[in-house]
Amino acid sequence: MKQTARNLISFALASTLIVGCGGIKQVRTHGGGVAPLPAQNLAEVQRLLAEAEAAPSPQKEALKISAANLLLQTNTTDSSQEAASIVNGLNPQGLPLNSQAEYALVKAQLALSNNNTGKAFEWVDSPNVINATNPKLTKQSYQVRAQAYERNKEYRAALDEWLLALPLLNSDEKHIAHKAIWRNLLNLDPNTLSHLASQTGDQETQGWVSLAAIVKKPEDIDQQIQAFQQWQQQWPNHPANQQIPEAMRTLEQIAAHRPNKIALLLPMTGSLGYAGKAIRDGFLAAYYHALQNGHVVPEIKVINTSKHSSIDQAVSEATAQGAEMIVGPLKKSRVKQLQQLSPTIPTLTLNYGDREASAPANFYQFGLAAEDEAKQAAQQAWHDGFRAPVILAPKSSWGNRVVTAFANEWQSLGGTIRGEGRFGGSSDYNGVIGSLLSPRASTLRAHEVEQVIGKQIRHNPNRRGDVDMVFLAANAKQGRQVKPTLAYHYGGDLPVYATGTIFTGNPNPAKDSDLDGIMFPSMPWLSDHFDDPLKSKIIDTWDRSNTLYGPLFALGIDAYRLYPRLPQLKTAEGTRLFGASGSLTLNPYQQVERTQPWFFFKGGKPQPMPVNAYQQENNPSAVHYGFGQE
Repeated sequence: MKQTARNLISFALASTLIVGCGGIKQVRTHGGGVAPLPAQNLAEVQRLLAEAEAAPSPQKEALKISAANLLLQTNTTDSSQEAASIVNGLNPQGLPLNSQAEYALVKAQLALSNNNTGKAFEWVDSPNVINATNPKLTKQSYQVRAQAYERNKEYRAALDEWLLALPLLNSDEKHIAHKAIWRNLLNLDPNTLSHLASQTGDQETQGWVSLAAIVKKPEDIDQQIQAFQQWQQQWPNHPANQQIPEAMRTLEQIAAHRPNKIALLLPMTGSLGYAGKAIRDGFLAAYYHALQNGHVVPEIKVINTSKHSSIDQAVSEATAQGAEMIVGPLKKSRVKQLQQLSPTIPTLTLNYGDREASAPANFYQFGLAAEDEAKQAAQQAWHDGFRAPVILAPKSSWGNRVVTAFANEWQSLGGTIRGEGRFGGSSDYNGVIGSLLSPRASTLRAHEVEQVIGKQIRHNPNRRGDVDMVFLAANAKQGRQVKPTLAYHYGGDLPVYATGTIFTGNPNPAKDSDLDGIMFPSMPWLSDHFDDPLKSKIIDTWDRSNTLYGPLFALGIDAYRLYPRLPQLKTAEGTRLFGASGSLTLNPYQQVERTQPWFFFKGGKPQPMPVNAYQQENNPSAVHYGFGQE
């Protein structure tokens, strides 16, 4: 028996509707923090569907489309599924232009709910939407397009769409839009923000941009407070002055409570001695840079943890000397011990302990974990449209951690892993990759067919067809062998996403040409485009800062700039620190997470990767803007 539109509405989770003789009621909501539709909107959905039951075509289809569009405002999985059920099978042809536009917007939002931004753009940029005469649909098209751009990490484009939408929004909608404008501004890199400041002639936009520029120069809190006060005097009627971003509201509080004496707990001797010294030198370089520029600085006491048999002894020494904050330790096992000790003063570790366990309220973790890069690779590949990865990684505890991080993140996005290969040395790359991609299977099938028909057939071996990308956890030496071996086994067309370990930190075109095409996240410090004046000073002073110890110098710099900002990152949602090691945010476990820019090898040299470098819509073949086309 065919379902009616009325009984299609049956939410089990967020914003649930139950339509029946008793009218409308809301049942248990989703835990994701999305508010359910207001009762009047639920009633409106019911009314539209009830009218659709009795209405002739094309009015029936137009009413169903409007009901689906209203349901999608809940922004939940269940509302998307129900909206899809309502419009499934509808033919918008013959409907009024505005109804066709509304149908396209529904399809665009459904595509976004499935993480298919390419298809969302197809729908929202259709002529029906562009030519729509209803201002509500025009407004909605800006909003949907902005969401799609932001999902693609095209923050400047998303910002432009929100600015176009603003004049059409009511006061409640403007409140949401202002938050989105601020969020996208904070995600812009400094060069894009500077270019926007020089190009825009709109006063309100200029105010937003100048405020974001203040936030993006967080070296000294006192100077930032002064700059914000000047901004408030210059822009008394600006929306951000009426709705001050949380990151700015907390400035005076964190300035008043920043520590005056810091104990830097690092190994100065032993196997981790060189690493500890590199972090120390980066930390102190940032300290002296701040001091020379007239900033308020704390007293620093360096404690050599190598001299202590346990971390609690080093902590006792720090507290005995009056430390108000601890930065360190570096060794993972000692971070875990300190995590269990629950230190009484604020602590910023320089590695991660147990990332699944709870931590004391004043315990923060920061480091250069490859697991974060694996998660970022999963997110990037998913947003680029890939859905069927295989994994290549070394047989090691490091490899286990990275693979687990990628797989967990991929599965949380809704994906499945197609296969996994582990290599233990140079001798088994061929066997591992051959087994993973299975080109031999197609050759065996061809031989079977030859035996059946009694004659030879022309056959081109091919790899398995259910794979569309490779996640590679490897260093540069391993990657130089993996990439050609992939090509040998007919996987040369597969996009490869890697961890930052694939790049040594020093461009070497002669050796790294075999890495061409591999994409990886890398800290700003290692990029030629990173223009922090502190980098050139450090490289001139310490030769090893531009070698494999470079990331550790960056870790030290960011630790110094991060320590007073921890309360701000903790309380002000969306706040980030743009550091030498990446864009830094704080997750609910009080672990600093790094987001890094993406690069790809071309001619053996890392090149910045264009935003949304891959376009793939239900199609395993993708074209890379960076090296497939010029």
